[in-house]
Amino acid sequence: MKGYKILARRYKTPVGEIDLIVKRKNTVIAVEVKARKTHAIAKESINHVQQSRIEKSLLWWVRANRLEACSLRFDVVTIVPGKFPYHIRNAWRASS
Repeated sequence: MKGYKILARRYKTPVGEIDLIVKRKNTVIAVEVKARKTHAIAKESINHVQQSRIEKSLLWWVRANRLEACSLRFDVVTIVPGKFPYHIRNAWRASS
């Protein structure tokens, strides 16, 4: 991943799981990877409940690794057979 450092893969917490946790500069990013028939279907498959679990899991990881000063971001990588993966930066904003 260009300029990204992979910090964790398939990170599991009591509140959920994150496919990838990466860092770029001062931003910690939770990356959800979805494989579906189309890129649109893959992105739409991430509902609000799943987003909330990913958010809570990332906060768990950030606190455990003492990186509270970093910015947080939520990305999605969609995978479709026969096509290049598609990276969606800032796929959603964290709920407050």
